[in-house]
Amino acid sequence: MGRLHARMRRVRWKLGHSVGFLSVLLGIVVAFALISYFNARYEPVLESIATTQIQNAVSRSINSSVAEALSDGNMTYDDLVTLEKNESGQITALQSNMSAINSIRASLLQAALDSVDGLISQEMGIPIGSLSSIALLSGRGPEIPFKLVSVGTASASIDNVFTDAGINQTHHQIMLTITTQLSILLPGHVITTTNETSICIAETVIVGTVPDMFVQVDTTG
Repeated sequence: MGRLHARMRRVRWKLGHSVGFLSVLLGIVVAFALISYFNARYEPVLESIATTQIQNAVSRSINSSVAEALSDGNMTYDDLVTLEKNESGQITALQSNMSAINSIRASLLQAALDSVDGLISQEMGIPIGSLSSIALLSGRGPEIPFKLVSVGTASASIDNVFTDAGINQTHHQIMLTITTQLSILLPGHVITTTNETSICIAETVIVGTVPDMFVQVDTTG
């Protein structure tokens, strides 16, 4: 009789350990299933929100640094563009001062990069509720952290934009576009995105007909 009880205890012990092992295994399977579900459903949303927040922060930083660099007032529209006129005062050609444009482009690009460097490793966060489609949960819950970890290649280009400003008037803007590649650290992986920020660095209103002759040189670098 004692042997029977001992054997039953051993069977129950083995059965208990088997059930415990299966419970742990089931828990691991469920955890992996939940992680896979989260990645499939919410990771694209997380990447989109994080990318938008980083790009907005970078654009604000670039705009602020460029505005500060231009605030000394040492550069004017006339420093960058020369309006050539005939004897009757009509504008016959617009000519870019490429030396001045390239100089200001390089200095503003450097100022922008210096400002963006200040954002590197600053942690941001997305409330978990913002990943759902439920408006009441937006902005609520613990935050999922992310941060800008590096700035890759960067370039700046100058473009001329002409728009109508009234009868016989043309608004001429000289636009600086700064393009940067950004690496963003999210939980478990890194994503790369490109940010473009355009800023007007000089402008004027041209009275009269704008001539077709406008001397331009590729300023991308």
